[in-house]
Amino acid sequence: MIFIYKMSNININSMSSETFNTKMSDIRLDKTLIGKDDKLFPDNYFTYNIHKAIKTDFHTVKTNARKKIFVCCFKILESIAGKTFSKPFLQYLLYKYPEGKSKLSNLCVFPFTLLKNNTLQQAGKDIVKSIFNEVYKCLGYIENSNGVYLFYNIDEGISKIKRWNSSNDLWWVLIDEICNYKKLLYFPIHHSVYRLFYENRKLIYLKDKKNNVIETPCVGYFGTSHELLSYISALGMKSSTMRSYGPYYYFNNYNKAIRNGGWTTSLQKAKMFGNEVADEHGKYKQGGIIRYAIFLKNPHVILYRKSSFQYDEGAKTNKGKYHSIENLDKPNFIEEKELSKTKGKWTRSFDSLVIANIEFKKMSGYFNYHTQYILKEPNQFTSLTTHFIDNKSLGVNWDPMNNGYKIK
Repeated sequence: MIFIYKMSNININSMSSETFNTKMSDIRLDKTLIGKDDKLFPDNYFTYNIHKAIKTDFHTVKTNARKKIFVCCFKILESIAGKTFSKPFLQYLLYKYPEGKSKLSNLCVFPFTLLKNNTLQQAGKDIVKSIFNEVYKCLGYIENSNGVYLFYNIDEGISKIKRWNSSNDLWWVLIDEICNYKKLLYFPIHHSVYRLFYENRKLIYLKDKKNNVIETPCVGYFGTSHELLSYISALGMKSSTMRSYGPYYYFNNYNKAIRNGGWTTSLQKAKMFGNEVADEHGKYKQGGIIRYAIFLKNPHVILYRKSSFQYDEGAKTNKGKYHSIENLDKPNFIEEKELSKTKGKWTRSFDSLVIANIEFKKMSGYFNYHTQYILKEPNQFTSLTTHFIDNKSLGVNWDPMNNGYKIK
């Protein structure tokens, strides 16, 4: 039995070729560049050394009708015209079970089937063709106690579908979501998926022409009203001018994005384009979130300590001298007077800020309960999917510790 049938919920479109390595056929999936050969390839050349993790001798696998066959479809995304980001990155395709009352509700797994009377290649071919309506060559396999995992390079580029619903069953997922969060949005990822990567770490990374690991992007979210969601999704995000750390790009984790996509900043009624968009509690009639892949590059993590932050204008180099502006004993975190002096100076040495979970020491509560990311440049992020928030899950007020917020 094949557990994935529908094609209507996914629409993968081909990627145009602009440089030497934008075609998937040009990526060396079977060879690592070393030594003097490096100079023969452009700086943006990259490899995915999957061959070091998989096997190709299918005839040695002991088969039986009840053996589970998983298909691990991946794609490597690069910048294209109108969709520019700093580095290539990996996504793997997962199947999400429908929401329900069973233990499998919303669970994300690799698409799989039982072998029955098929060969390994034929079983995998049938699943992949049912998803993409096209035949792809199997690169190889990994076998463990769960079954046999077959790998396929899907040369189909960036999906043009922008809005995903909770009912969608096929999702392209970041390595960060699989290995670090073990979640896609709020959907749990089955342990058989992330353990495959833990046990075969070469599946996690892309490498550059010098065999250095290329940064794996993090998942980040942006929340706003329905009216602005479509605009931002189509035209892109603008830098935020009225923010504490300067006119840059601000992202949150899923729960904090729900706060921004569910309620106005002031928690009061609001109008947009002449129409009321929020009720007396500031809750939007319809809000949404955008899911992004974000690149931190050279980050600075803000911790509860005296830290290198305030730039000294008298310093002779760009590295500068720094003084602390992190005084978390003050409820406002940074005094406005100091803030006006330091806003944006962090970009001289860092590409991003990460504000983690920070609890006040001398008063109850948190300065920051949910992780926030501030990025310096627009090429450090790219949108993946957009979602409408399920208002039934919101309640009257936002609860930062509520894990029950959902999308439609």
